[in-house]
Amino acid sequence: MTTPTNQAIPFDGPRDGVRAGSAALIGTSATIRGFKHALPSLAHADVPLIITGELGTGKSEWAQAIHRHSGRAGRPFHVVPMATLPEPRLERRLFGEPGKEGVLAQGHGSTVYLAGVDTLSPRLQQRLAQWLAVENAGAARIIAGSRTALDAQVRLGRFSRPLFQRLALVQLTIAPLRERVDDVAAIVEDALWHARTRVEDAPLLVRESALGELAAYGWPENVRELVTVLTTMQLETRTSTITVELVRAVLRRLAQRAYSLDVLPLERVESDYIMAALALCDGNQTLTARRLGIGRSTLLRKLKAGAPRCERAA
Repeated sequence: MTTPTNQAIPFDGPRDGVRAGSAALIGTSATIRGFKHALPSLAHADVPLIITGELGTGKSEWAQAIHRHSGRAGRPFHVVPMATLPEPRLERRLFGEPGKEGVLAQGHGSTVYLAGVDTLSPRLQQRLAQWLAVENAGAARIIAGSRTALDAQVRLGRFSRPLFQRLALVQLTIAPLRERVDDVAAIVEDALWHARTRVEDAPLLVRESALGELAAYGWPENVRELVTVLTTMQLETRTSTITVELVRAVLRRLAQRAYSLDVLPLERVESDYIMAALALCDGNQTLTARRLGIGRSTLLRKLKAGAPRCERAA
């Protein structure tokens, strides 16, 4: 990468004709190019699929893109936030209750995006697997989003193997933004252009040094966080140019807010970190233990203590 300068880079228009709000589809990385190339076949396959990616990588945007390009485009796209709904309410939302159909039964050509399927309880995993096993043609198409590699969760007994096998007819993985730095500039360009179409005096220039600062940041919440930062800078700047000073100020405040959050229990932090490491190592326990600097037996003990085991589903 060339050393950033103070040259201001003008942006002439949106990339690839992607509409505003689709930042997760912007870029030139292998991840984005591969998805766009496969999009027509993914859309027309009309089978369940899993999209894996960290928080904020844009799993729901990918799911919506698949829906929009499919034969179901004229039908509803339902999002079910599985991690945030209490289990009784989630069960009613999915499967219905007396006198009211659930979103799965309402299908009729729609697409249902299961956000956070990795957080689903063992009991509902079993029920969903059974529904997928018997549901006939014409029902909703299921797209599942997960922050963790579900095949690794299956090996650990934390996710239903039958459900995984029925969902994983197609598997997609979104690389984190820190691994596709070149996409940052494209996302910045697109966001600034679309902001200009909404607000006449929104900035339309960015200094190379500012772009370099954005590219060097780790983006723990990925594309979602980058878009939030860009929106903040657009609101704060009184000029047509985003500078490195503005970028540093906004990122500094972001870091301060992160440190001011409530302290989490150590066991939870350790468990989350171990699962993230396991996902990065594709479920390889020996490699995960080596990279964490602990023995494999220690890793297995911590994994078993981290969560209840999943019930076996028929």
